[in-house]
Amino acid sequence: MDDISGYKKLQQFIESKGIDASIVEVKDGATSLSASHALGTEVNNIVKSILFIDESKKPVLVILGGESRVKQSKLAKMIGRKKIRLATREEVLEFTGYPAGGVPPIGCKDGLEVYVDRKIFEKGKVFAGGGSERHLLTFDASILARVYPGRDIDLPVE
Repeated sequence: MDDISGYKKLQQFIESKGIDASIVEVKDGATSLSASHALGTEVNNIVKSILFIDESKKPVLVILGGESRVKQSKLAKMIGRKKIRLATREEVLEFTGYPAGGVPPIGCKDGLEVYVDRKIFEKGKVFAGGGSERHLLTFDASILARVYPGRDIDLPVE
């Protein structure tokens, strides 16, 4: 998938669902740090979507603040897994439909198990992957509570 098709697919998704969000183009938004630099904002205004793979090769998408790092072993226990690992770039594209560095918190392929760190809901306006490394989605973080009802957890982070 090239950058443009990822961006367009996400744009179609937010329009079709009537989600109040927009997509902005940046020079580099592949990581929380590069996105915050490109926008001239703090990294805590960034939301990241990280894909993990469990021992059964089942994908798990975790949405958390850009300033946080997941404690993988604690998360695995919390969600009833023996262990989880970070997905490869190929797995990210396969399971989410978006390239690594551009995975949005909404609009991914159906069937993903998703968990949202509840601390995100307090953030207000945030930025997240926008379908490519050059696009960012901007929205009010409370949208995630409506998109993923009952999927919020106190994510073990450092």
